[in-house]
Amino acid sequence: MAAVRYVTGVNAEYFFILFPLFASLRRFAPDVRVEVCDFGLTEPQRTFLARKGVLLKVPPELAGAHPWRGKAALGRYLEDRPWDVVFWLDADMLATAPLGPALAGIVDNLLASDKPIAIGTDPVTTGAVLRIAPAPHFQSLAAGRGISDETPYLNSGFFACRAPDFLRAWDRQCQGMPDENLFEQNAFNLEAYSAGYLPLRLSEWNFCAYNLAQARIEENGAQPRIHHPEGEVRILHATSHRPEEVIKQVVTFSAGGWTFEATIKLLRHPALLQWQMELLRDGLEADAALLGETGLGRRNDAGTDGDADADAKACFQKGGELFLLRQFAEAAAQFRKVLRLKPGHPRSLFNLAMAEVELGRLSGAPPLLRQAIQSDPDYREAHVYLVMMLEKLGERNAANEALASALAKWPRDSTLLQIAGDRD
Repeated sequence: MAAVRYVTGVNAEYFFILFPLFASLRRFAPDVRVEVCDFGLTEPQRTFLARKGVLLKVPPELAGAHPWRGKAALGRYLEDRPWDVVFWLDADMLATAPLGPALAGIVDNLLASDKPIAIGTDPVTTGAVLRIAPAPHFQSLAAGRGISDETPYLNSGFFACRAPDFLRAWDRQCQGMPDENLFEQNAFNLEAYSAGYLPLRLSEWNFCAYNLAQARIEENGAQPRIHHPEGEVRILHATSHRPEEVIKQVVTFSAGGWTFEATIKLLRHPALLQWQMELLRDGLEADAALLGETGLGRRNDAGTDGDADADAKACFQKGGELFLLRQFAEAAAQFRKVLRLKPGHPRSLFNLAMAEVELGRLSGAPPLLRQAIQSDPDYREAHVYLVMMLEKLGERNAANEALASALAKWPRDSTLLQIAGDRD
């Protein structure tokens, strides 16, 4: 029997995006165990994944590298692990239908072929991608690999590989790419068109959010079903270059007696958003105890002892739900109710700051974030977003002070180091 591995990767900022993926795979592919490449995780995040037995440690020479360079170095993460076929899934993917037999079919077809990889071809052409995301270095190399403006672009969000040599070639190619748009994926295209590939139906295995206009969403029961003219959609990819389809958002969730702040990419479609949030909650519930033990959650401090605490907890949860539905004014009102009942509640201060930003009142965020930090000096997310908000407001000196204060607490935090690096 072939040795098959399933791998994804994530950095510290997007760590919690793993949990909707985990939850969806438990539903639709319970035999699939996904390992996670460390693309710049915090020590508690590494500890959590190690205790689950799914951490792929970062090779020393990749410490601090851009996550895309880590992805292209997949072969280095797997050097000490045997495999005949490895599947890569981007962390912002969700299984939407049973996967087991179909994945086995890909394995059989790939091993029976002379191709090193199986991947879906995007209906978007290479020329169209370059118009959206210009990449002069890639464009200069493409013609020599037989890639014209009309060549279908290959989306590396999901693929299967049976050839370590291909992963080594992709890694080498990516090392020579400058930090331009989509450089890791462009390097993948250069190697895949040279080596050849087994085509998969993109709408089945890597259905991106920008393709939703071509699909019909059936809202029937707890899980919406996605119907595409070409056939069944098995994996939905919460990615798009258009903000009307996907948005990056910080959300607060309570699960298993713990509260978590998660930065994830949210689908804009209401039914899919609600389902995505259900998966996030399910994923957090399943691992809440271990997340809490490893320092990645905070015990619920809006308890149930007395009417005021019960009311505060209800308002906090309602505010979170309204925020996800993009009803920011109504969400802000709920968080203010929590603060009247529990003055200084740090997570409500943070969420209210995020609502103020969404309502176009950016200047209202730093005072709230400072109050959150005063209430909880170890509230990492409040420190990070205080720096970001001050930068956006042009308050450079204040941002420098906030960044120095945060780095003093978390000197190896990859997000803070990236912010510092971007300022050099």
